[in-house]
Amino acid sequence: MGKENIKHARTCVYNVNYHIVWSVKYRRKILDAEIESYLKKLFQEIAEEKGFEVVMMEVGENDHVHVFASAHPKVVPSYIRGTI
Repeated sequence: MGKENIKHARTCVYNVNYHIVWSVKYRRKILDAEIESYLKKLFQEIAEEKGFEVVMMEVGENDHVHVFASAHPKVVPSYIRGTI
């Protein structure tokens, strides 16, 4: 972990990251490049609005989505999962 990953807030210094995975029902392979592009744009917009950062997002094997998000320590992982 380098110093470039550390974020500074008014009352703390932090580097909190979450890896969140969603699966398609019955793991059906329905996620294509067009859907992945749409989801990346949508997740970035939501993250900016809600005050966290989507570091990386990708579709795996056309049946699940990986999101690597970074947030302030006061932001609960369930809040991030619930908003995106």
